Order: sequence, then structure tokens, then C-alpha cells
Amino acid sequence: MGDSKIIRYATKIQLVPSSMRKLNKQFSLVDILLCYHGDNRNRSTISKESIESALPSLYGIPIVGEYIYLDDGSQDFGSHGGKIIISDKGIKFEDTTKPYGFITKDAVENAQWVEITEKDGHTVHEYLELKGCIIWSQRYEEVSRILEENYGQSMEIETLRGYWNDNDYYEIEEFVFSAACILGSNLDGTGVEPCFESASIGRHYSFNTDSFKQEFSNMLDEYKKSQVTMKKLNKEGVQQMELKKFVEALSQVKINDTENAKYRLLSVSDEKVFVLDLEDYKAYGFNYAVTSDEDSNELVIDFDSKCEMSLSACDKITEEGFEEFSISDAINSQAQKETDIAMQKFTETLQAEYDARIEEIREKFNELDRNYNEALNELSAFKNAEAERKEQEHKDDVDAIINEFSKKIGRVPEFLIYKARLDYSKPVDEIRKDLTLMAGKSIMDTHSKANFSYTPVSTTLFKQKQSNQKSDRYGNLLDKFMK
Repeated sequence: MGDSKIIRYATKIQLVPSSMRKLNKQFSLVDILLCYHGDNRNRSTISKESIESALPSLYGIPIVGEYIYLDDGSQDFGSHGGKIIISDKGIKFEDTTKPYGFITKDAVENAQWVEITEKDGHTVHEYLELKGCIIWSQRYEEVSRILEENYGQSMEIETLRGYWNDNDYYEIEEFVFSAACILGSNLDGTGVEPCFESASIGRHYSFNTDSFKQEFSNMLDEYKKSQVTMKKLNKEGVQQMELKKFVEALSQVKINDTENAKYRLLSVSDEKVFVLDLEDYKAYGFNYAVTSDEDSNELVIDFDSKCEMSLSACDKITEEGFEEFSISDAINSQAQKETDIAMQKFTETLQAEYDARIEEIREKFNELDRNYNEALNELSAFKNAEAERKEQEHKDDVDAIINEFSKKIGRVPEFLIYKARLDYSKPVDEIRKDLTLMAGKSIMDTHSKANFSYTPVSTTLFKQKQSNQKSDRYGNLLDKFMK
């Protein structure tokens, strides 16, 4: 860090509702990054012209959300919500979100496109920004969460006209906005991803440029006054020793464990040495004294007497040992170093997050692969068992039919041969048909022998032949009278 220099000054960044306008105390203002134009992650695409045409429909639409319990018992906003209710009256969809605020007229009229670099560090999208939307933070305490940290946001629209383009994206040509939904967490605590990567809703900030200009002007006035004061001190002060002695003494104090000097000499008065701290870039003063002996003078700086000072100006110092420095160069150099360090840390953080995410995905993939293979094995075992069951069931059905027709047909040679050569792969209906025909044929053969192979049977009733014929003229007519 060496000779790097930074001059800092304070200004005000005011938060609405305490800034430009006074609001109902039950309200709070929020800003929304609503959406970007072009292709999005839901495989739809909306042109900039279509979004701008739909802007009037934004006014008054609700800011909605569903506040839910997570698996760990905590509460947070969920996603778009909704549930399907099945009852004796039928099936219906019930919206479970509720309105927490609305899009104001000012937000619509002052909507603007802003370029946002996505988290991957290189993708840039042009988002529609709405500033100064209203939420009812006092009525619904949970919505105050979005005043403390930004939440994801997902717009809800009603499509009026569109078509599938050649890239397999649904191109929305005409639509109206219907809601802006607050996105929080899934039931397992993981964050709900918005369709538009950086779409968000959070506290509204307003930068007061008039206040900034005034304070910057005051700062310059103070700086000029301090320069005049330093000039006066430098002229009236008694130089006790060469300035290079002060530079050498100050250079002995280092920044932490580095070889970089902590202090840079500004000027010297009769009693104090004034320095610039190269860590916080504030001006400080130390008491000092010069002790003399026979051979030399020794400079002693009391670093424990450190006190913060205001910057001031003095005549240009031309003494040997004092080196001027450029504030802009110092600021740029320090800013570059801090930027490089921040970028390195950011890159390392991104790499660590990326590696962790890849490892997480790999573990989940391996787990899914194991579950898939286990499911395949279970399915194969089930199919084999089911096939064996059906095969045994089929065999049992065939055996039952064989037993049934064994009683009807008996030991007919044709049946016995059929039974011995029985093909269990044949359908049950086909076997039953074969045996039914065989049984019918067997019955027909049996009946044919019974009806058409008649053998007369002779039975002897009496050993002696008797005749009932009468020779008289009256036959047997008068037999009863003759006994």
C-alpha cells in the first residue's frame, strides 16, 4: 500500500419514507426489479416493445405473497401458492396468496430500464425497474422482512396473444400484468428461484442529489480553510530540525505485518507533527520533542498522544526530505488494489460456491442413480415374480380344465394323448375349446353305438305253450258265469 492515499467524505443517503415525501405510517415503499426482455428461463420470450405496451396495466396490481411454515418450524414467504380442493361439489383451484401492497401510479410513470449483471459475472440483462411501490408493513408485520433484505420476485401475467417460435420458445406478443409475487423459501428451506435471475423486491432508496451537492460544496470550503490554516502554521512554526528526520521517524511505524509505512508527513508545528494515516486516511497529530546532547539532536515522537485532526492547507513545502504526493493517484492506486483484492475474494467465493454446488449436484446425481438402479432391480424382480405367478396361475387353470374334462371324457385314447402332449403355453380358452369338441365327439360316438346297434333279446315266460283262444262261438264272454 506504500504511498497510497484516500480522502473520504460523508454524505447522506436517505431512506423513503423519511425522505422526499411523507407517507401514511402504515405504508412502506419498496423497489422492484420486475423482469427483463428477451428469452427467459421459463422458455418464453417477451420483447421490450410488448412489455412497454403492457405498462399501463401495472398500475394498481397487487403485490402478493404466501407466508408459510417450513419443515424446520420457521416461517418465510413461499412461492406462488395455490391448492387444489376436491370435494363432493367437484374440483376447484384456490389461491392461497394474499395482497401485501400494490404498484403505485408513480412507480409506473417513472418505470425505467436498468442494466443488471447477473450472478455469473458476465450475463447482462436490461430489467424493468419500479421504484416507490407500496406495501402495508404495519398491517402485515411479516412483509417488513423485505425492508431488511431483498426477496426474489416473480411477476404474474395474463397472456392475450402469442405463438411458439422456431427456437421452441413461446413468444408473448400481447399480455397484461396481474400481480407481483414475493418469493422466499421452499419447504426444505432452500430458496425459490425466480424466472428472471435478479428479479427482486426490497426497500426503496432515494439519493438526495441536492443534499449531496451542498455537502460537497461545504467540504471544499472546509478544505480551503484548512489549507490556509496550515500555511499560517508553517510560516509561524519554528522548524526544530530537518523534515527528513520526521519522515524517517514516521516510517518506522508499519501497517500490520507489512513493510508499508503507516503514516505520511503533512506538516510540522512547534509542538505537533501532523500526519496522514494510510490505513483510514484521516489526519492525526502527535506531540514531539527534540532532545539534545553533546554530539547530536534526537527527535522523539509520542505516538500515544495521537489525536484526530482536520485537514488544512499551508504554503508549498520545499524543504529537502519532504515529498509531495497526488491525492488522485493515491486514491486510484488504493482503489485498484482494493478492487483487485475484492475481485480475488469474490472470484474465490464464486469458485468455492461453484465447486460446492457441483459437488452437491454430483452427490444428488449419484443418489438418484443409485435409487434408479435399485428401482430397476425391484421392477425386474417384480416383473419376474409377476410372470411366475401368472404362469403358475395359467398352469393351475389348465390343470383344472383337464381334471374337469377327465370326468366327462374318461380314458378315451385321444384325450389321453392330448393330455400327455399338453402345451401349457396355449391359452385357456383354446384348450377348453379343444376339450369341448373332444367331449362332444366322444358323446356322439357313444350315442351312435347305443341307438343304431340294436340286439333283440328273447325272454321265455312259460315252459308250456298256452292258448287263450276259445273254440266256442262266444269265446270267453261267458266265463264268469260258468265258474
